[in-house]
Amino acid sequence: MKKLIAGVLALCIIGGAMPLVNNYAPESAITASAEERFGEEIIDYFRFAVYSDHAELVECAKGEKVDFIIPSEVNSVPVTIIRDHAFDYCTDLNSVIIPDTVTSIGNGAFMGTSLKLITIPDSVKKIGIGAFEECSSLESITIPDSVTSIGNSAFSGCTSLESITILNPDCKIYDSRKTIYNGIDEYRFNIYEGIYFNGTIYGYANSTAQAYAEKYDCKFEALADEPTSTIKGDANLDSNVNIADAVLVMQVATNPDKYAQGKSDVSITAQGEINADVDGKAGLTNSDALLIQQFKLGLINKL
Repeated sequence: MKKLIAGVLALCIIGGAMPLVNNYAPESAITASAEERFGEEIIDYFRFAVYSDHAELVECAKGEKVDFIIPSEVNSVPVTIIRDHAFDYCTDLNSVIIPDTVTSIGNGAFMGTSLKLITIPDSVKKIGIGAFEECSSLESITIPDSVTSIGNSAFSGCTSLESITILNPDCKIYDSRKTIYNGIDEYRFNIYEGIYFNGTIYGYANSTAQAYAEKYDCKFEALADEPTSTIKGDANLDSNVNIADAVLVMQVATNPDKYAQGKSDVSITAQGEINADVDGKAGLTNSDALLIQQFKLGLINKL
Protein backbone atom coordinates (compact mmCIF):
# COMPACT_ATOMS: atom_id res chain seq x y z
CA MET A 1 0.00 0.00 0.00
CA LYS A 2 1.40 3.37 -0.93
CA LYS A 3 2.73 5.78 1.59
CA LEU A 4 1.47 8.85 3.38
CA ILE A 5 1.68 11.76 1.03
CA ALA A 6 2.82 14.92 2.69
CA GLY A 7 2.29 18.31 1.27
CA VAL A 8 0.76 19.98 -1.71
CA LEU A 9 1.21 18.68 -5.19
CA ALA A 10 3.17 19.93 -8.18
CA LEU A 11 6.08 19.55 -10.58
CA CYS A 12 8.34 21.66 -12.70
CA ILE A 13 9.07 19.71 -15.83
CA ILE A 14 9.68 22.96 -17.54
CA GLY A 15 11.41 23.38 -20.84
CA GLY A 16 11.57 25.65 -23.82
CA ALA A 17 8.23 26.98 -24.97
CA MET A 18 6.30 24.78 -27.34
CA PRO A 19 4.71 26.37 -30.40
CA LEU A 20 1.45 28.06 -29.56
CA VAL A 21 -1.56 26.30 -30.99
CA ASN A 22 -4.67 28.43 -31.27
CA ASN A 23 -6.88 25.71 -32.64
CA TYR A 24 -6.99 21.94 -32.76
CA ALA A 25 -4.04 20.11 -34.20
CA PRO A 26 -4.50 18.84 -37.74
CA GLU A 27 -5.56 15.21 -38.03
CA SER A 28 -2.06 14.19 -39.09
CA ALA A 29 -0.64 15.54 -35.84
CA ILE A 30 -3.10 13.77 -33.57
CA THR A 31 -2.07 10.50 -31.97
CA ALA A 32 -4.15 7.73 -33.54
CA SER A 33 -4.51 4.00 -33.12
CA ALA A 34 -3.36 1.61 -35.82
CA GLU A 35 -6.42 -0.56 -35.22
CA GLU A 36 -9.45 -0.55 -37.45
CA ARG A 37 -11.44 2.61 -36.98
CA PHE A 38 -15.20 2.14 -36.76
CA GLY A 39 -16.06 5.80 -37.09
CA GLU A 40 -16.70 8.96 -35.11
CA GLU A 41 -19.18 9.74 -32.39
CA ILE A 42 -20.19 13.14 -31.03
CA ILE A 43 -21.52 13.14 -27.47
CA ASP A 44 -22.44 16.42 -25.81
CA TYR A 45 -19.33 18.58 -26.18
CA PHE A 46 -16.95 15.80 -27.23
CA ARG A 47 -15.85 14.21 -30.50
CA PHE A 48 -14.52 10.66 -30.28
CA ALA A 49 -12.76 8.31 -32.66
CA VAL A 50 -14.26 4.88 -32.05
CA TYR A 51 -12.39 1.60 -32.58
CA SER A 52 -13.28 -2.04 -32.07
CA ASP A 53 -12.08 -2.17 -28.47
CA HIS A 54 -11.68 1.44 -27.32
CA ALA A 55 -12.45 5.09 -28.05
CA GLU A 56 -10.20 8.15 -28.14
CA LEU A 57 -11.25 11.68 -27.18
CA VAL A 58 -10.27 13.80 -30.17
CA GLU A 59 -11.46 17.25 -29.15
CA CYS A 60 -13.99 19.19 -27.15
CA ALA A 61 -15.99 22.30 -27.94
CA LYS A 62 -14.20 25.43 -26.77
CA GLY A 63 -15.66 28.37 -24.93
CA GLU A 64 -19.06 26.79 -24.27
CA LYS A 65 -18.60 24.94 -21.00
CA VAL A 66 -16.34 25.37 -17.96
CA ASP A 67 -16.72 21.96 -16.27
CA PHE A 68 -16.31 18.68 -18.15
CA ILE A 69 -17.00 15.08 -17.17
CA ILE A 70 -15.46 12.80 -19.78
CA PRO A 71 -17.62 9.69 -20.30
CA SER A 72 -15.97 6.37 -19.55
CA GLU A 73 -17.58 4.59 -22.51
CA VAL A 74 -18.64 5.38 -26.06
CA ASN A 75 -20.68 2.84 -28.00
CA SER A 76 -19.96 0.24 -25.29
CA VAL A 77 -16.15 0.54 -25.58
CA PRO A 78 -13.95 2.29 -22.98
CA VAL A 79 -12.45 5.74 -23.53
CA THR A 80 -8.73 5.09 -23.08
CA ILE A 81 -6.89 7.98 -24.73
CA ILE A 82 -7.10 11.78 -24.52
CA ARG A 83 -5.47 12.78 -27.78
CA ASP A 84 -2.93 15.48 -28.47
CA HIS A 85 -4.37 19.00 -28.02
CA ALA A 86 -7.87 17.72 -27.18
CA PHE A 87 -8.55 20.63 -24.80
CA ASP A 88 -5.80 23.05 -25.77
CA TYR A 89 -6.62 26.71 -25.21
CA CYS A 90 -10.05 26.07 -23.71
CA THR A 91 -9.45 29.24 -21.75
CA ASP A 92 -12.71 29.06 -19.79
CA LEU A 93 -12.10 25.49 -18.64
CA ASN A 94 -12.45 25.20 -14.86
CA SER A 95 -12.39 21.47 -14.15
CA VAL A 96 -12.24 18.10 -15.87
CA ILE A 97 -13.08 14.69 -14.45
CA ILE A 98 -11.06 11.99 -16.21
CA PRO A 99 -12.56 8.48 -16.00
CA ASP A 100 -10.49 5.59 -14.70
CA THR A 101 -10.53 4.01 -18.15
CA VAL A 102 -8.05 6.56 -19.54
CA THR A 103 -4.47 5.27 -19.85
CA SER A 104 -2.78 8.09 -21.80
CA ILE A 105 -2.92 11.90 -21.79
CA GLY A 106 -1.57 13.20 -25.09
CA ASN A 107 0.89 15.94 -25.99
CA GLY A 108 -0.50 19.38 -25.21
CA ALA A 109 -3.82 17.82 -24.21
CA PHE A 110 -4.67 20.61 -21.74
CA MET A 111 -2.25 23.26 -23.01
CA GLY A 112 -3.26 26.84 -22.23
CA THR A 113 -6.38 25.97 -20.24
CA SER A 114 -7.43 27.64 -16.99
CA LEU A 115 -7.55 24.43 -14.93
CA LYS A 116 -6.89 24.85 -11.15
CA LEU A 117 -7.01 20.92 -9.53
CA ILE A 118 -7.33 18.20 -11.87
CA THR A 119 -7.34 14.62 -10.60
CA ILE A 120 -5.37 12.11 -12.64
CA PRO A 121 -6.80 8.60 -12.13
CA ASP A 122 -4.68 5.55 -11.30
CA SER A 123 -5.33 4.12 -14.75
CA VAL A 124 -3.11 6.70 -16.51
CA LYS A 125 0.32 5.39 -17.53
CA LYS A 126 1.65 8.20 -19.71
CA ILE A 127 1.56 12.00 -19.64
CA GLY A 128 2.65 13.53 -22.93
CA ILE A 129 4.94 16.41 -23.88
CA GLY A 130 3.53 19.77 -22.82
CA ALA A 131 0.34 18.09 -21.55
CA PHE A 132 -0.40 20.93 -19.11
CA GLU A 133 1.83 23.61 -20.62
CA GLU A 134 0.76 27.20 -19.92
CA CYS A 135 -2.00 26.15 -17.49
CA SER A 136 -1.30 29.35 -15.59
CA SER A 137 -4.00 28.74 -12.94
CA LEU A 138 -2.80 25.25 -11.98
CA GLU A 139 -1.53 25.30 -8.40
CA SER A 140 -0.81 21.67 -7.56
CA ILE A 141 -1.14 18.18 -8.94
CA THR A 142 -0.55 14.54 -7.97
CA ILE A 143 0.95 12.09 -10.45
CA PRO A 144 -0.26 8.59 -9.40
CA ASP A 145 2.09 5.64 -9.16
CA SER A 146 0.56 4.15 -12.31
CA VAL A 147 2.29 6.83 -14.43
CA THR A 148 5.55 5.49 -15.87
CA SER A 149 6.59 8.53 -17.92
CA ILE A 150 6.11 12.30 -17.94
CA GLY A 151 6.99 14.12 -21.16
CA ASN A 152 9.27 17.13 -21.22
CA SER A 153 7.74 20.57 -20.73
CA ALA A 154 4.65 18.89 -19.26
CA PHE A 155 4.16 21.84 -16.89
CA SER A 156 6.07 24.59 -18.67
CA GLY A 157 4.46 28.00 -18.23
CA CYS A 158 2.41 26.96 -15.18
CA THR A 159 3.12 30.21 -13.39
CA SER A 160 0.94 29.44 -10.34
CA LEU A 161 2.32 25.96 -9.82
CA GLU A 162 3.40 25.46 -6.21
CA SER A 163 4.04 21.74 -5.95
CA ILE A 164 3.69 18.32 -7.46
CA THR A 165 3.69 14.87 -5.90
CA ILE A 166 5.14 11.99 -7.93
CA LEU A 167 4.12 8.64 -6.46
CA ASN A 168 6.02 6.31 -8.78
CA PRO A 169 9.64 6.23 -7.53
CA ASP A 170 10.82 4.96 -10.92
CA CYS A 171 8.78 7.28 -13.12
CA LYS A 172 10.71 8.42 -16.19
CA ILE A 173 10.83 12.21 -16.10
CA TYR A 174 12.10 13.52 -19.40
CA ASP A 175 14.53 16.42 -19.29
CA SER A 176 13.59 19.83 -20.55
CA ARG A 177 14.75 20.73 -24.01
CA LYS A 178 18.21 22.16 -24.40
CA THR A 179 18.02 25.72 -25.66
CA ILE A 180 20.00 28.92 -25.94
CA TYR A 181 19.04 31.26 -23.09
CA ASN A 182 20.75 34.65 -22.72
CA GLY A 183 23.51 33.39 -24.97
CA ILE A 184 24.23 30.36 -22.80
CA ASP A 185 23.65 26.82 -24.01
CA GLU A 186 21.80 25.20 -21.13
CA TYR A 187 18.77 23.19 -20.10
CA ARG A 188 16.19 25.88 -19.76
CA PHE A 189 14.23 24.98 -16.69
CA ASN A 190 12.22 28.13 -16.24
CA ILE A 191 8.57 29.00 -16.57
CA TYR A 192 9.13 32.10 -18.64
CA GLU A 193 12.36 34.01 -19.13
CA GLY A 194 13.80 34.90 -15.76
CA ILE A 195 10.90 33.38 -13.77
CA TYR A 196 11.95 30.11 -12.15
CA PHE A 197 9.89 27.46 -10.42
CA ASN A 198 9.81 28.11 -6.67
CA GLY A 199 7.55 25.27 -5.63
CA THR A 200 8.25 21.85 -4.16
CA ILE A 201 8.56 18.41 -5.69
CA TYR A 202 7.31 15.64 -3.40
CA GLY A 203 8.44 12.06 -3.93
CA TYR A 204 10.13 9.11 -2.27
CA ALA A 205 13.75 9.11 -1.14
CA ASN A 206 16.19 8.01 -3.85
CA SER A 207 13.46 8.29 -6.50
CA THR A 208 13.64 9.77 -9.97
CA ALA A 209 11.65 12.72 -8.58
CA GLN A 210 14.45 13.45 -6.10
CA ALA A 211 17.12 13.10 -8.78
CA TYR A 212 15.21 15.47 -11.03
CA ALA A 213 14.76 18.04 -8.25
CA GLU A 214 18.44 17.93 -7.36
CA LYS A 215 19.53 18.23 -10.98
CA TYR A 216 17.54 21.44 -11.43
CA ASP A 217 18.01 22.80 -7.90
CA CYS A 218 14.32 22.57 -6.98
CA LYS A 219 12.96 22.10 -3.48
CA PHE A 220 12.34 18.46 -2.66
CA GLU A 221 10.55 16.81 0.24
CA ALA A 222 10.55 13.07 0.79
CA LEU A 223 7.28 11.28 1.42
CA ALA A 224 6.87 9.12 4.50
CA ASP A 225 7.62 5.43 4.10
CA GLU A 226 4.88 4.15 6.39
CA PRO A 227 1.74 2.57 4.89
CA THR A 228 -1.20 4.91 4.88
CA SER A 229 -4.96 4.60 4.77
CA THR A 230 -6.71 4.51 1.41
CA ILE A 231 -10.20 4.25 2.90
CA LYS A 232 -12.81 6.34 1.09
CA GLY A 233 -13.78 9.25 3.32
CA ASP A 234 -10.72 9.00 5.58
CA ALA A 235 -9.43 12.55 5.16
CA ASN A 236 -7.16 12.58 8.20
CA LEU A 237 -5.67 9.11 7.56
CA ASP A 238 -6.53 7.60 10.94
CA SER A 239 -8.03 4.50 9.24
CA ASN A 240 -11.55 5.52 10.34
CA VAL A 241 -14.33 7.53 8.74
CA ASN A 242 -15.90 9.92 11.21
CA ILE A 243 -16.97 13.50 11.82
CA ALA A 244 -13.35 14.61 12.16
CA ASP A 245 -12.86 13.78 8.47
CA ALA A 246 -15.89 15.89 7.50
CA VAL A 247 -14.55 18.78 9.60
CA LEU A 248 -11.15 18.62 7.88
CA VAL A 249 -12.80 18.67 4.46
CA MET A 250 -14.85 21.74 5.42
CA GLN A 251 -11.69 23.42 6.67
CA VAL A 252 -9.98 22.76 3.33
CA ALA A 253 -13.01 24.13 1.45
CA THR A 254 -13.41 27.28 3.57
CA ASN A 255 -9.82 28.05 4.55
CA PRO A 256 -7.52 26.66 1.84
CA ASP A 257 -4.69 29.04 2.74
CA LYS A 258 -4.20 27.02 5.94
CA TYR A 259 -5.64 23.57 5.25
CA ALA A 260 -5.00 22.90 1.55
CA GLN A 261 -2.11 20.59 0.78
CA GLY A 262 1.29 21.91 1.81
CA LYS A 263 0.05 25.14 3.35
CA SER A 264 0.85 24.34 6.99
CA ASP A 265 1.57 21.49 9.40
CA VAL A 266 -2.18 20.87 9.78
CA SER A 267 -2.89 20.69 6.05
CA ILE A 268 -4.62 17.76 4.44
CA THR A 269 -2.23 15.39 2.67
CA ALA A 270 -2.42 14.29 -0.94
CA GLN A 271 -3.69 10.84 0.04
CA GLY A 272 -6.16 12.43 2.44
CA GLU A 273 -7.55 14.53 -0.39
CA ILE A 274 -7.87 11.48 -2.62
CA ASN A 275 -9.74 9.64 0.14
CA ALA A 276 -12.02 12.59 0.90
CA ASP A 277 -13.03 13.42 -2.67
CA VAL A 278 -16.18 11.28 -2.61
CA ASP A 279 -18.76 13.28 -4.57
CA GLY A 280 -17.40 12.50 -8.04
CA LYS A 281 -16.44 16.11 -8.71
CA ALA A 282 -12.94 17.52 -8.89
CA GLY A 283 -11.67 19.18 -5.71
CA LEU A 284 -12.84 19.14 -2.11
CA THR A 285 -16.06 20.96 -1.27
CA ASN A 286 -18.72 20.98 1.43
CA SER A 287 -20.52 18.39 -0.72
CA ASP A 288 -17.78 15.88 0.11
CA ALA A 289 -18.07 16.76 3.81
CA LEU A 290 -21.85 16.27 3.72
CA LEU A 291 -21.54 12.81 2.15
CA ILE A 292 -18.99 11.77 4.77
CA GLN A 293 -21.35 12.92 7.54
CA GLN A 294 -24.26 11.04 5.96
CA PHE A 295 -22.15 7.90 5.76
CA LYS A 296 -21.11 8.20 9.40
CA LEU A 297 -24.76 8.65 10.45
CA GLY A 298 -25.86 5.63 8.42
CA LEU A 299 -27.95 7.65 5.99
CA ILE A 300 -26.01 6.20 3.03
CA ASN A 301 -24.43 2.76 2.75
CA LYS A 302 -21.17 3.56 1.01
CA LEU A 303 -18.98 6.38 -0.26
